Amino acid sequence: MRGVDALDAVRARPNRICPLVCARRQKAVGDRCGLIVCDNNFVLDAQGVCQRRPDPPQKPKAVSRHESSPARAVCSGQQRRGRMPYI
Repeated sequence: MRGVDALDAVRARPNRICPLVCARRQKAVGDRCGLIVCDNNFVLDAQGVCQRRPDPPQKPKAVSRHESSPARAVCSGQQRRGRMPYI
């Protein structure tokens, strides 16, 4: 009979008997677990906290090979002046 009385006592309680434990990437919302959703520009870290998304690294600008740089033209001109012409 004691088992039935204990079961009735548990059923009569309006609150949870055991604490609510949510899975990873979830949080307690009332009496249930819900997904953690971060705002724009935020990302969920390993601890389940929304952190600001890091800025992407800047890519260097591509230089066209068809355009010669001024420094390159000067250097190549100096090299030609010092050479002897082919005979």
